Amino acid sequence: MKMIEPSLLSLNKDKAQEQLKQIQALGIKYVHYDVMDGKFVPPTSYTTEYLKDLEQLGILPNVHLMVQDVEQWIDKYKDFKVNSITFHAETQDVDRAIELINKIHKMGCLAGISVKPETDLNQYQELLGECDIVLIMSVNPGWGGQGFVDSAMINLVKATQAKALYPKLIIQIDGGINFDYIKKLHSQVDWFVTGSWFFKNIDHMGQYLDEFKKLTNN
Repeated sequence: MKMIEPSLLSLNKDKAQEQLKQIQALGIKYVHYDVMDGKFVPPTSYTTEYLKDLEQLGILPNVHLMVQDVEQWIDKYKDFKVNSITFHAETQDVDRAIELINKIHKMGCLAGISVKPETDLNQYQELLGECDIVLIMSVNPGWGGQGFVDSAMINLVKATQAKALYPKLIIQIDGGINFDYIKKLHSQVDWFVTGSWFFKNIDHMGQYLDEFKKLTNN
């Protein structure tokens, strides 16, 4: 299933409940939930804020861990309804990453790895057969509102090649995504994460979602 996935990193916290209800009203079932520890990336962001609100609204988070101590953070989500947990492959060696993927699966969640634009995805071919999601960062992780980094297209091509080997692999992209990129990349990408563009246009998002359905035959 292809989808547009709003990133709560761009949620207006003064209007958080209103915007979460708007997301629900749009029929969106999944949101992107960025977690930063101030170590792997300089900023900090969510820990477990809004997770109970999302559960009450019937919306599931896809947790993106931009953190150094991955296992410690995975444990924070054991008692919440979470669709997936993705962590940065750069933080682990391959054997340890496989252990973490297995741990996430045992929690009943989809498991994914993410890579920065400058990271060669081919270093992690062994992991792509173990995980459910590969998240291609199209900005340097840490801050919302950045522009799309063209070098990310190299990893997107590699992810598409991996999907030929592992057809169930979900390709997710995050960073600088607007509808122009969605139209350009819809044949390669399954989940489009968008923060700034989505919330800037939230009042008109129904029209974009209708066009997205036509574009992807969803």
